[in-house]
Amino acid sequence: MTPLPRPLKALGVAGIAASLMLAPLPAHAEGNNLYRNPSKFYTGAVSDCLLDKQYGRGQEADIWAYCNGLISTSVYEISNSSASRMDVIAALYRLAGYPEVKNLPEVSPYADVETYDPTYPLAIWASREGITSGWSDGKFHPNDYATTSTVIAFLYRAAGSPQKLWYRTWEHYNYAAKDITPIGKPFWKETSWYTVAIAPYPKVPVNENEPDNLKTAKPTTILDRRTVYSMIRDFHTSGYQVVGTHK
Repeated sequence: MTPLPRPLKALGVAGIAASLMLAPLPAHAEGNNLYRNPSKFYTGAVSDCLLDKQYGRGQEADIWAYCNGLISTSVYEISNSSASRMDVIAALYRLAGYPEVKNLPEVSPYADVETYDPTYPLAIWASREGITSGWSDGKFHPNDYATTSTVIAFLYRAAGSPQKLWYRTWEHYNYAAKDITPIGKPFWKETSWYTVAIAPYPKVPVNENEPDNLKTAKPTTILDRRTVYSMIRDFHTSGYQVVGTHK
């Protein structure tokens, strides 16, 4: 069974760095690659970055995401803002090690993503890996806000939709999550997997003026980037790799 997340506070900075550091980038992801501009992303030693930003005090997930190059400097500075579907996909793509996206369709299968759009390869990558193929209206909806169910579904599919590993664990479905997403409702299997294998159902601030006063999110809650990065970090520290991860 996949191990549950480790208590990161007990690891210290060195231990945290070792447990959270991602693999080096492949050659095609260096330099002026479309998906990574060195002037916009942190490219130094992860341990130095975590220490510099005092990771471990609050274990801020945006620091982890920034230090590992999953988000740019400009995105790091707005971690409290709402995340989009493409924000989630872009972070998962980078977590996968920037796999090269070859043979892009000359005509976009999505009415709202043009072939010249910088995110077009990411949309095709997400579709090919089974993370999302867009909506039934023929659009990808890259800029739509990411809800709790959106992120959980993307992570579940990014893990390879591990149904065979979890078909006997539905009875252990986290009770709080079961009340939120009852068995048989949309995303109940994805939610069960997440709450059993990854982490409890996410909590979000009651309002922007009370960041430490948390409440359990709803399936339709629009998540801020920091919450999304926390969920992705939990996915990573639980031992999962994104499908198609560059070796």
